[in-house]
Amino acid sequence: MKTKISLIGLSLILFSCVSTEYVTEDKKADDTEIYVFDDVSNIDTTKIIKKENLPENFGTKEKAKEEVKAEINYKYTVQVGAFTTKERAEIFINQNQNKTSFPLQIFYNQSTKLYSVQIPPYSTKEEADKIRDVLKNFPPFQEAFTIQIEN
Repeated sequence: MKTKISLIGLSLILFSCVSTEYVTEDKKADDTEIYVFDDVSNIDTTKIIKKENLPENFGTKEKAKEEVKAEINYKYTVQVGAFTTKERAEIFINQNQNKTSFPLQIFYNQSTKLYSVQIPPYSTKEEADKIRDVLKNFPPFQEAFTIQIEN
């Protein structure tokens, strides 16, 4: 009985010890990979007006939120990529501009310190979402997303 358990234990140990070359893939450092996306949490936030800048009779919190939204003119755009350097963003545009009829533009985002590639803004989110859905059908733009920007 002890020999059976010993043989089973030994065989388990031998079969579970697989060389790492079979387990992990040989991943070479690829310097050509340049596709990065922004953290959009800072872009999607609304502008907050300090309380001391508001009139005394400004009203309730709900009314204040409505007035702040009305004061800021928002537009919507579709972001298709974000890059650490302007050169990489230009390479992306040169390689992919012929795959879409929408003009691709580069914008620098100071908060993320990335160069984002976007299409020109639209006045409504619905328009931008339609364009995003069309762009997602093409492989270079599959991770495109809509963002809100101040005009």
